[in-house]
Amino acid sequence: MSLTLSSADELIRLISSQGVLSPERILDESVAIQEINRRNNNVVVLMAKPPSFIVKQGGHTVESTVSNEANIYQLIHNHSHLAPLATFIPTFYQYSDDSFTLVTQFIESSKTLTEIITENSSMPIQTFRKLGEALAYLHRTPLEGINGRETGFTPVEVKPPWVMTLAHPDSASLSRMSSVNVEVLKIIQEFPSFSNALSSLAEDWQWDSLVHGDLKWDNLLCSTDLKQAENVQLHIIDWELCGIGDSAWDIGAIFTAALSNWHQSIPVMKFPVTKEQVEQANFSLAEIRPCMNNFWKTYVKTRELDGDQADELMLRAVKYTAARTVQFAFETTLAAVQMPGEVALTLQLAENILEKPEIAATHLLGLPISFGAGDE
Repeated sequence: MSLTLSSADELIRLISSQGVLSPERILDESVAIQEINRRNNNVVVLMAKPPSFIVKQGGHTVESTVSNEANIYQLIHNHSHLAPLATFIPTFYQYSDDSFTLVTQFIESSKTLTEIITENSSMPIQTFRKLGEALAYLHRTPLEGINGRETGFTPVEVKPPWVMTLAHPDSASLSRMSSVNVEVLKIIQEFPSFSNALSSLAEDWQWDSLVHGDLKWDNLLCSTDLKQAENVQLHIIDWELCGIGDSAWDIGAIFTAALSNWHQSIPVMKFPVTKEQVEQANFSLAEIRPCMNNFWKTYVKTRELDGDQADELMLRAVKYTAARTVQFAFETTLAAVQMPGEVALTLQLAENILEKPEIAATHLLGLPISFGAGDE
């Protein structure tokens, strides 16, 4: 069954047949349909009164990422170890194997973290404390308790990302690259220490936890009233790529997104970038550091890591931040006809992080080295 976004009747019929929307609500309330531009076929069913619904439909294959997301939602809502995380995700209502259709709660009075940062030209520190807490709840879940025998569902294995093999691509990968992608690759290969350090990251990869796999500002929904810090609500969405992987990759995603707010706001008029250009950035490192520091301290405390565990995980995550930064540079040049000036800055940043991750952790991200769960 194919979901027709233009047919409100078909959509209402679909979710009402699954018991999510009662006939009484259909008769008593006005209903509006709104399409969302995301990875899969997504629409919002807006009701006059809460709750409203997100309807997501994937491809008709058993490997559908929407099917995986539905299993993850049910796992989080039903597993005792994941119970604290349930408050950070939308309510799960229904999943249909026949139509690969997932129905979850539409989070009202919220915006993505991208929208909030853009509109306010600042980063809400209280949201990052909440994020550290939520991510720790996910990562501290014992893996032996979420296997197929215990839950009826075995999470997928998240493999080391393709960017870790970018410096030494095979012929198939080369054939898919744009001409500007090839230029990016040549820059990386021009510096053996850079390319070798990038390639060695795959050897550090661990399968230590359940991971989200696609953390970015667009997948974080925040309450719009940020002035009430104690009441700030955070919801993590789009769990399609969730599986068992390296918790440092999720953490590195947060570090990367924060740093990208800084380095993408630097006006690159020439390269190498001057101190004066850096000082003209719309986002300063002075604003990013306390947000990342609070995120990390909350994460470590909630996950109950000791000092050595925290340091090891932090440095691995910082190195993965370099890999994600390279990935960002590569993806932004997929459709480019010429090399954007800011790509050179992005690659230089990635190389510097890989070369001196301890300095990057403290100077760029404001992270405390040798921070233990018992420290305040």
